[in-house]
Amino acid sequence: MKNNVVYLKHIIDSINKIEEFTKFVNYGEFMKNNLVQSAVILNLEIIGETSKHIPLHIKERSFPFYWSFFEDLGNNLIQYYYEVDLELVWETINFRLPELKTQVMDLLCTLDE
Repeated sequence: MKNNVVYLKHIIDSINKIEEFTKFVNYGEFMKNNLVQSAVILNLEIIGETSKHIPLHIKERSFPFYWSFFEDLGNNLIQYYYEVDLELVWETINFRLPELKTQVMDLLCTLDE
């Protein structure tokens, strides 16, 4: 169980970093700022890779759809680094990451008990 907690905390750390990087950045600024893009993409890759280490029985406690989305996104960002869909990245930051954060925090609460 302890390793699962460590992995989930790594995901939270990456989400927190993305939130910090994009706190004062709007869509137009994000599309122009290579530094912010690179930082966000790296942390999305970390989320995707870390998600692969979490066992299915843990993932099933939340919505499995989000796990596969982030695993696939991480793979695609790594494999197709030369053609990243920045609109998808922006949508992920604003719509999928908050839900993932909630799910991971809920899982952490159940695993820490």
